[in-house]
Amino acid sequence: MKNTKKILALLLVFALLFSITGCGNSNEAASDGDNKEKVLVIAQEDIKVPLDTQLTFDSYVAQISRLITQPLLVYSEDMELQPLLLKELPKVSEDGLTYSFELKPDIKFHNGEVLKSSDVKYTYERMLKPSTKAVAGFLIEDIEGAKEIEEGTAEELKGFKIIDETKFEITLSEPFAPFLACLSTNYLAIYPEKACEEAGSEWGINQYIGTGPFKLAKNDKGIAMTLAKNEEYFEGPKNLDKIVFKFIADPNTAVLEFEKGNVDIVELQAKMYPQYASDEKFKSAIQETTPLAIAHMKLNTNLNPAFKDVRVRKAYSLAIDREKLCNTVLEGVAEPATNFLPKGIAGHDETAPVVEYDPEEAKRLLKEAGYENGVDIEFWQYEMTRFSDVMIAIQAQLKEVGINLKITNVDTAVWKDAYTKGNVEVMISHWFADFPDADNFLYTSFYSENSHGMFKDPEVDKLLIEARKLEDPAKRAELYKKVDHKLVREVYADVPLYYDKIFYLVQDRVGNMTPLFNDSVLHPEDADIVTK
Repeated sequence: MKNTKKILALLLVFALLFSITGCGNSNEAASDGDNKEKVLVIAQEDIKVPLDTQLTFDSYVAQISRLITQPLLVYSEDMELQPLLLKELPKVSEDGLTYSFELKPDIKFHNGEVLKSSDVKYTYERMLKPSTKAVAGFLIEDIEGAKEIEEGTAEELKGFKIIDETKFEITLSEPFAPFLACLSTNYLAIYPEKACEEAGSEWGINQYIGTGPFKLAKNDKGIAMTLAKNEEYFEGPKNLDKIVFKFIADPNTAVLEFEKGNVDIVELQAKMYPQYASDEKFKSAIQETTPLAIAHMKLNTNLNPAFKDVRVRKAYSLAIDREKLCNTVLEGVAEPATNFLPKGIAGHDETAPVVEYDPEEAKRLLKEAGYENGVDIEFWQYEMTRFSDVMIAIQAQLKEVGINLKITNVDTAVWKDAYTKGNVEVMISHWFADFPDADNFLYTSFYSENSHGMFKDPEVDKLLIEARKLEDPAKRAELYKKVDHKLVREVYADVPLYYDKIFYLVQDRVGNMTPLFNDSVLHPEDADIVTK
């Protein structure tokens, strides 16, 4: 998903509407009597693409879509994989290739149709077909026959065998330890075959049907999107009658709407946090979560001649004061990175210190590498990035050791094309876990075939492939720890910066919103409107 997919990610705000375009106080609009609807309204940036999660990595889309459509499995808040649409976790053959699944009986889509094995098969085949232009087919390309569909030489997924309407088997071409974790992602939410085909280009716009606790009720494009409670939800209807996502582009405006009582939950950007944390009126409304994510920079070891020298790459890393970056630019609401893998991911080295800052050693290394008079590097910054302040600070720190980082603003499409072709010298990104496994971080970014030409290392490739095939979690974690150490402290192909915290302002009338989940989106499905 990849590499740039979540650079665009994370402004999620929930707001209460009396009417979609109306005004007025949300507390008045929704609440205190038993006969009033319980409505939670969301103010987030407008989504520019359909809700269809097969087509986008957009976290704004994921936030809404995950309430409507669901995958076969899901992770609990303590990071345990558990069945959702399945009766139990699948049984796995001794050779690790064949998985046996059984759906819960009589689960219904929002249109009343019963979920069947054929819908799962259809969903996975749709993901793989070139005509879909899906973004995350890699999640299931280890299923036998998947690559043939991707290449257009087959229409059916050979490794998917339907036993009956609730039972099916999936056979992999080779063992893949994170396979079930992949099936838990929003990108593999199950679609009803008949409804999806009939909707055509309207799928994800005005037609979007799943098995989730809420269903799409209204899409006022560019203004708001309303979800209504699914009264027939197989796990029982939820507390809220409606969730309304109101689209507000400016985060300052969204926070002001919270202050007026018109918004129930709003993300609080790092630069706003000190103000509200010191305000007696609002500090008790702040909740925080630590997502499974890393802010980092990848250095292209194949483009700029200077970066071909590991001494220059090490100097680049040593020149960055992560503590200062977190305490000043990020207002103390981020934690300096110690590894590429964040805390909570097996393979994260708990004993590792913060990545070293040593500007004098950086200068020595540059001199030794023949760059005593400095080295020039160009950073392409595209208009959607949220790292502008961070990059200005890093630019100044690099300058102190003799690394001249030129920041050039380019169109997003130009940047994406250049990155895909391996023509970007330095890239900065937030990487948010699609599923909580180190494979999603390391294999996706640093395996040679996935690195967009920025990095290739035969030993790293070998370790990542070996880890994918191991069933022993402890052995897998050790391999990932070894890869992480090599990337960050030996070959310096990656420069971890910091681990984010995400803050939200939450009205005290909103119940059941703690703890906030530790992925990149809120989980409001069990929230309630309560009377204090």
